[in-house]
Amino acid sequence: MARPWPGGVKIAAILATALLAGTLYFALARPVQVLPLLDPVVPFTMVDHRGQVYRSHRRAGPVVAYAVGATRDAAGMGLTLRLLDGLQRELAARGWWDRVEVAFVTVDPEHDGPDVLRALAETFPGAAQPNVSLLTGSPVTVRLAVGAGFGIYFEPPVMTGDGFRFGHEPALVLVDGQGVVRARYRVRRVGAARVTRDIGLLLREADAKGVSRAIYRAAHLFLCYPR
Repeated sequence: MARPWPGGVKIAAILATALLAGTLYFALARPVQVLPLLDPVVPFTMVDHRGQVYRSHRRAGPVVAYAVGATRDAAGMGLTLRLLDGLQRELAARGWWDRVEVAFVTVDPEHDGPDVLRALAETFPGAAQPNVSLLTGSPVTVRLAVGAGFGIYFEPPVMTGDGFRFGHEPALVLVDGQGVVRARYRVRRVGAARVTRDIGLLLREADAKGVSRAIYRAAHLFLCYPR
């Protein structure tokens, strides 16, 4: 006849089983999905196309989408504008547009001053709206923000016999309300639907309260990232 387990051992076994079940549930079912916590953005100050000061560390919204490029890179700008136009439409359709900021950061600040950015605003999606900013600054500030902050490599454009050669890849970066990079995309390889999905994940995480916050912390612990 089997001897019954002592009460303490039984409780420990039940807790261990529950912990294992919970771990498997989060790891396999992924009831809540999150974007990874990448790098904190180095705070920076630039000037926007309206001539106003833009401070990265004083953003009030839960998500900022930073597009990185240069106006003299015509092909790259075309792709970026097309992506941002689609993103604005997708966000507006879901009622999220007012909760997201969009900012374009030039990696060619010696050319892309405020006057150039004001001209770009004529074709930039949503540039007349207060949640859209086109940013420039000193070369040192741009290097700090884009290179050290966003984690994107670039080099200033070089004049060649065939025109300008650009040492950057047009990119889009999502930053949460805590100033942490949550996603990086190559503009050439991502569509508005994918970026909109990821922004939705960030908005739902930002809205989580109480027990829901604990669930999101667990989702980060178990790397519940979207496939």
